[in-house]
Amino acid sequence: MKNKQEPVYKTPVFLLSNLGVARISESGIFEGDHCFTKIYSMEDMAEGLAERMREQIRTQGTEWEMAQGGYLGGRYLLIRKEAADMQEAMEKFSEIERELGVQGFSAEQRLEKYCGYMSELLGKAYRADSYLLETPVWKEAAVIGNLKSMEGVIAAGEKHFAVMAVRRFPGKLQEGILKELEGEAYVAASYLSVWTAADERVREAMEEEYLGVDGILPRMKRKAPLLYHILKAEEGSPEDTGSFMGMGAYFLLYAETDEELRRNISDFSKKSGESGIWMEKVPLAELKKAKETTETFAMFGLMGCSRKRYGNFLPAEEAVKLFLAERPKAEAEDLGYDVEEMRTLFFGGDLKGGA
Repeated sequence: MKNKQEPVYKTPVFLLSNLGVARISESGIFEGDHCFTKIYSMEDMAEGLAERMREQIRTQGTEWEMAQGGYLGGRYLLIRKEAADMQEAMEKFSEIERELGVQGFSAEQRLEKYCGYMSELLGKAYRADSYLLETPVWKEAAVIGNLKSMEGVIAAGEKHFAVMAVRRFPGKLQEGILKELEGEAYVAASYLSVWTAADERVREAMEEEYLGVDGILPRMKRKAPLLYHILKAEEGSPEDTGSFMGMGAYFLLYAETDEELRRNISDFSKKSGESGIWMEKVPLAELKKAKETTETFAMFGLMGCSRKRYGNFLPAEEAVKLFLAERPKAEAEDLGYDVEEMRTLFFGGDLKGGA
């Protein structure tokens, strides 16, 4: 059953186009390049969400992203779906909302959340009026015009910022491994994403990492059975096991001075390293294109911008547990193979398909 028609606004396009947003619907769906997003409060999610999310990702290719932190004032879920047009996107999100029993943010609620985030980022309050009709009151927040590059870091007013990304996860994954890092006082926001990693893409990564895989197949059969099964599948096989997912994790760090920020970066890297996580500072200040910097900061504000410059292939069950984990476990479950031995395959490399 099709949804009733609802207003689709083009008024803010001249403001949001630099963030990759083409149109927005009254119900809060933002349209990008044949990709549509909507956000939800995690506090509204019922128990059993993890299993439903896992099934959505595996069977429907749904991409889930989660943002939280002091600059956002809560914990939010962003769902990303591909659709031919806005009408089809409305139908897909309505189905998801029926399945999960939740209601997403409207367009004005979503823009208000973004402006609240930008008020923290830029150090200037933006009015929470009618965002769709009174665009001048949040124009500066939309274009993020106050960001400046200064000696390898980004500054906005009196604050200094850096974005850290997980370059590689440890071999032994534990639930809650990111919680302590997210809770550091200098972490303004964090952003996690999980997306489908098709068998074909995993196979391509193997072939890119190793000039020939035949020599390691015997060892892989014993150490990495999931990968072995994918590599032994006939080329062009329609079967997709859903054994792996892609996962990215980004953290927005801030400080009052450049010196303090550099101390925070050092402390954050040290603490992540103690957990076995290899963290890297995203070189935003060195980039020649301002668009990537703008979209990265807007990503934390739930605009729907997607960054995949840094990503990891993880076993599907582990990726979703890590994404949703609330409490750490003393010991991670045995994955059935030595991830450390194989980590040069699924950790540490850029994933194709976007920055």
